[in-house]
Amino acid sequence: MPHGHRLAVILTSVSTVLALLGCSSSDQHNEFACIEDEVVGWGDSLTWSAVKTDDGYEQADPTWLEVLSEDLSVDTMNFGEPSQGSAEIAVRQGGLKPTVTLDRNEIPAGTTDSSLITTITPGDGWTQNRNAGTMKMKGTLSGVRGTLEHTIQSGEESFAFIPDSPPEAAVPVPPQTPFVGNQGYRYRDCVQIIWAGTNNSRQDLAITRDIASMVSWIPEPKRYLIVGTISGTRNALAAAYGPRFVDLRSWLITEGLAAAGVAPTPDDTKAILANQMPPSLSGDGTHFTQAAYTAIGHHLASVIKAQS
Repeated sequence: MPHGHRLAVILTSVSTVLALLGCSSSDQHNEFACIEDEVVGWGDSLTWSAVKTDDGYEQADPTWLEVLSEDLSVDTMNFGEPSQGSAEIAVRQGGLKPTVTLDRNEIPAGTTDSSLITTITPGDGWTQNRNAGTMKMKGTLSGVRGTLEHTIQSGEESFAFIPDSPPEAAVPVPPQTPFVGNQGYRYRDCVQIIWAGTNNSRQDLAITRDIASMVSWIPEPKRYLIVGTISGTRNALAAAYGPRFVDLRSWLITEGLAAAGVAPTPDDTKAILANQMPPSLSGDGTHFTQAAYTAIGHHLASVIKAQS
């Protein structure tokens, strides 16, 4: 089951999802009409649903998006990319369009060699995982299709642009030219679930900025949920998005164990009293267990149903 389940022909279920923000099936007919009424998830390893194992990490089976797919009888698409910060996620989705300055102010002809980016704006929001490796974002720069790469390894950080194919002639790139991500264009009109900020969790303003850019990029009538597990952004996101904000962190603290079918340990009880997520829901303090991801999928599906 790669990214989701085929759409069940159940009109009432489709209407439930479309009604997330007061939208009906008739609202779908526009430039970005979502194919088969998909629900797409944008985020990092928590959206991807990474589970800690003895050998490293693997994807949960099912992921929380697949659980949601079953509950709502709709297709889902998982755009979770491990280690990415809120800026990388927002660029991939299309909302955040960073401006870049290349080393020689051009994309050279006849090569797909990378061009070093000397300046990128915004300068925050990018992953703070010091061993993340290379984060890739597909899009265009000065009309040239390619990949914006953010590499961070052992504390060393760099940005570069790599064209998909060699330009026949050098392409001028004036300073502070916007890079436009295109991975999410086909899904722009879908119901979008945005869960961002885990890998730059101390940059509250950047997280709220990047989420706002993603919401702004969704065409009217906007259909989305914002998932929050970072305490520093809770109040701002709740104020900005009202019922479209899901305070998942608080829900996991108060109801997560019961929803996952896990009996609380003394450590769980201690954590809950301290307003911390119970450790039995996580394998490493960040990523959730299979039972927790399953509970999250059911919970988010129930939120969508409740708003119909």
